[in-house]
Amino acid sequence: MLEHLTRDSFAPLLNAQFRMVQGANVFSMDLIEVSELRSSRHNEAFTLVFRGPSDRFLSQSTYQFDHPSLGVFELFIVPIGQDKHGLYYEALFNRLRPVEQE
Repeated sequence: MLEHLTRDSFAPLLNAQFRMVQGANVFSMDLIEVSELRSSRHNEAFTLVFRGPSDRFLSQSTYQFDHPSLGVFELFIVPIGQDKHGLYYEALFNRLRPVEQE
């Protein structure tokens, strides 16, 4: 599933809420940033930054996410900061694009 999700899949969902599952706990994460990195015709690289609740720290790991438009998928996220609004996590995508048939 994740191979079909691109930067363009996430960009329209900026500021949307995603449901995230941590064991038996379910809570909301807000997508607050979608950044393109050095992509080319042959590779795709982008990051997603999510803001989660300030009272629930998540260690870097793979978690299940769910959004009505994208369905259920797993993301490896890394904590990157905290402020009065919550805890922040980043997911990095860096992968080859499918070879186009000529």
